[in-house]
Amino acid sequence: MSMGNDRFLWDKLLSAGAALGQKFYDKFAGGSSMNYLMTADELCAALMDIADNRKTAYMLGPWGWPANEKMIARATTQGSHAQTNRQWLPRANAIKGKGFLFDCVGLIKGILWGWRADPGRTYGGAGYACNGVPDCDARGMINLCREVSTDFSGIVPGEAVWLDGHIGVYVGGGVVVESTPAWKGGVQRSTCGNVAEKQLPGTAGRRAWTKHGSLPWVDYSKKKNEKEDKDMVYFKTLADVPEWYRGAVDKAVKAGALNGDGDGLNVSEDLCRTLTILDRLGKLD
Repeated sequence: MSMGNDRFLWDKLLSAGAALGQKFYDKFAGGSSMNYLMTADELCAALMDIADNRKTAYMLGPWGWPANEKMIARATTQGSHAQTNRQWLPRANAIKGKGFLFDCVGLIKGILWGWRADPGRTYGGAGYACNGVPDCDARGMINLCREVSTDFSGIVPGEAVWLDGHIGVYVGGGVVVESTPAWKGGVQRSTCGNVAEKQLPGTAGRRAWTKHGSLPWVDYSKKKNEKEDKDMVYFKTLADVPEWYRGAVDKAVKAGALNGDGDGLNVSEDLCRTLTILDRLGKLD
C-alpha cells in the first residue's frame, strides 16, 4: 500500500471521525494514552534471559527471591505454602547462593515489579504490588488480561497462557516460558501444545493450555500489527477487488488517492472496507 493510500485514509478518517463513532475514531486515528511498563519484546527477552541464563527453582510464593538460606527458610517455614514447598527443597538447596526462586505467576509479577537479578536485594530487586500491578494468583492474572481467548490461532508473543492453577507466557515460535515444578523444576522453556504438535528442540516438555490473553501492562501493538500485516488480504488490481468494495475503491483510484505500489494496486481488504464505509457516508463524493 502506498503512502498516498495511507494519507488519503487518515485524512478521511479524521474528517469523518464523528460520523464513524468515537470508538472507531480512537482506534484508527486517535491513538492510545495507555502508559505501558514494557513492550512484548522486552517481556519476552526478560523471560528468556531468566530461562536460559539464570539458575532457578520453583517454590510457591516467591517472585524472584534470591535462593539464599534466609529466603529458602522463609519459603519453607512461613505462610500457607510452607509445607508444600518443602518437597522442592533439594532443588532450592542445589542453587543456594547462586540462583532465584519463582512460582508461576511470581515470574510474571516479578518482572513487572522491577526484578533485576540482584542477589543482594530481598526480592532480587523487585518491589511488591507496585507499578500498578496487583498481587494476585494465576487465575487472578488471567482475569486481568484483555482479549482472553481459547482460540490459539491468533496468539502473539508476550501473551499470558493459562490453565487451571498455572500460568506462563508465550514467547513465540511455539515456545512458552514458565516456572513449574515439572521437568527441570524452575523457570524453563516448554512447548505450547496448542501451537506445536510435537515437543520442540530446546524445550523441557510440552503441554496444552486452556486460554491466553494480553497482559494490560504490556504494549503488544508492534506484535499485533506484524500479525495483522502477515494475515492481511491484498488485491493486486481493481478487478480483483470484491464487487461489494469495488465502487468505493474505484472512486479513490479516479480521485488519484490510490496509486498502487509500482506492482499493481495492492490495496488491503481493511482499506477497502474503510473506503466503503466512507463512501456510504458520502465522504468520497
